[in-house]
This record gives sequence, structure tokens and C-alpha cells, in this order.
Amino acid sequence: MLSPLYAPDETDVFSFARRHQVGLLLKQVLGQGLLIGARSPSSPMAFPAGDHRQGGPLFTATALRAIHAGLDQLCQRFGGGQADLTRVAVRYALQRDPNAVVLLGFRNARQIGSNVTCLGEPLSLEDIGAIQLAMSSVRDMLAASGPAISNSHQEHSA
Repeated sequence: MLSPLYAPDETDVFSFARRHQVGLLLKQVLGQGLLIGARSPSSPMAFPAGDHRQGGPLFTATALRAIHAGLDQLCQRFGGGQADLTRVAVRYALQRDPNAVVLLGFRNARQIGSNVTCLGEPLSLEDIGAIQLAMSSVRDMLAASGPAISNSHQEHSA
């Protein structure tokens, strides 16, 4: 949901996969917890030394505020729990291509349970449009926050 949109001169990986009849393995569809509200803008998480997220621009208070603005819109439509947002992110990813699979990480039994039971009903076209609109605003806010956030977002999001 945070991934940059394709420019007209770029190849959409989903179109490429369909054209070549191959599947896609999608990772980080929860944006390392960012897309389910696991990180608070009021208290950005400190990461241990050597953690690749340490100092990452997407984990700053500025970026978290932008992401949470989009999540607030999604929460109004889909519900505000982490399980609700997990469903939205996973469903959105899977509905991009019928041959896609999602790789979800977990840290505890609750997350495993949420990951395997979250799908529910497919998203409607209106739901997908609302997600795209909310996350487009997030991408715009991240880009306006400066090149460090925008470049990191383009290099690392999925």
C-alpha cells in the first residue's frame, strides 16, 4: 500500500507476472508494522544497534504522523484494530494478482493467529479505491517531508 506507483515508462511487476504466467511473493505488506499502527508517532520506537530500521526515515515521528493520517482514514472505514488493518493490507496485496502469495512475519502467537484468520471477505472496488486514496495522501506527505523519506520509501517498501 505504501509502494510507489509505477510511472508510465516503467513496467508494472503485476502486469509483467501475469503476462509471463508467474506468481509473485509479496513481502512487507504490513510495512514492518507501520501499516497496522504498531508504531506511534508520539513515541517512535528505538531499535537495537545493528537493526536495519535504526535511523530509518520511515520510523521517524514525521513519517509516522504521515502514515497514521492515512491509517486514520482506513480505520474509519474498516475498523481501528490491528487485525482490521492487517486484513486490509493483506487483502489489498492479494487482490492485486490472483497468483500472488504473501509472506507475513510474526513475533508471537497472537500475530500468528491474526495473520492466518484475518482475510474475511474480499475488498470491494470501492474499498480498494478508498485504500488507494488514503495511501496516495500518505505518499504525498512522505514525499513532501524530504528526499530521505521519499528515497527510503521507494527503496524499501513493498
